Amino acid sequence: MAKLLLPVKNILIDIRRRINLDTFSLEQDIRNHGLKVPLDVEGPDENNNYYLINGDRRLEAWKNVRINELIEVKVLRGLTSRLERNKERLQMHLDIKPMPGVDFQILIEDILRESGMSDGDLAKELRRDKRRIRKYKPGSEVPENVREEVAKVRGSQDMLEVIYVLNIDVDFKQRLYKSLLSRKLTGDHAKALKRLVGSSVYGRLNEHQRVRAIEEALQQATFTKVEAELVVLSELMRTKPSDHQDKFNTWMSNILNNMGKLADYLHPDLELLVSPLQKKQLARAVGEINKAVFWIWKDNKKSDQSSFETELEILRESTDTGYRYIFRNR
Repeated sequence: MAKLLLPVKNILIDIRRRINLDTFSLEQDIRNHGLKVPLDVEGPDENNNYYLINGDRRLEAWKNVRINELIEVKVLRGLTSRLERNKERLQMHLDIKPMPGVDFQILIEDILRESGMSDGDLAKELRRDKRRIRKYKPGSEVPENVREEVAKVRGSQDMLEVIYVLNIDVDFKQRLYKSLLSRKLTGDHAKALKRLVGSSVYGRLNEHQRVRAIEEALQQATFTKVEAELVVLSELMRTKPSDHQDKFNTWMSNILNNMGKLADYLHPDLELLVSPLQKKQLARAVGEINKAVFWIWKDNKKSDQSSFETELEILRESTDTGYRYIFRNR
């Protein structure tokens, strides 16, 4: 493989370019140390131009830093075709260099369209597991302009694919998409929703239930700083809460939120379905809670208890990534 020094104007790019070429750190490195790894090219053609196979970020960074200087290239082979170059690019990235999901999707789409091959044929030619190729096919169902919009903000293509195929209310889907563009939803959320939708009972949900289930799954998909603090508080507050009064309101809100969720799960029809053993277990659990908060009713008459129960109003409010409970006096 020959190495040459070429003007950048003699290096042609015939691949659909990445949406985001983050070259800042690479530009700094080139300023300080030059180009450490030459570009991979093939050619020349009749005009003495070479086609870039690998190194688009390096080429872009070089243009921004040393546009008038020659750049080192490694010539992999003589001139072939755009289809063969795309196959070589795909093979190279599958072997040694991870590629963003949207780039893989577009590259595979181009190869399949130009060659007329199936994904199985392509996997066989490249000697790859066809599941590796098919992994990137779902994204091809999403319009390219939508994928590019998400790629520009470095959003998760996996999450975009999930949103695109969800059978839910259009307004809710649009809200999810806006959260994706603001990068509030990530690949972790995509994994959570894939598990949710893949549940054997997911199809039993009506549209309203699907929305609520999705909100709940998104809320539990990531471990936030708030949740981390609540894990710590769960240990502190069960021993001596009086030592941590500065965090009491945070902890109490968490308790009320969880109790509100639990009450929401308990439909009256459960009475018709529970077994005698389950009824005893529920009674025991409720008894433990009553025992823990006996002081609520201490020295109160029944009328006072009734008044207490009606003073608190529980509301559920949707957020970008799920929902939260709000407790307030009526």
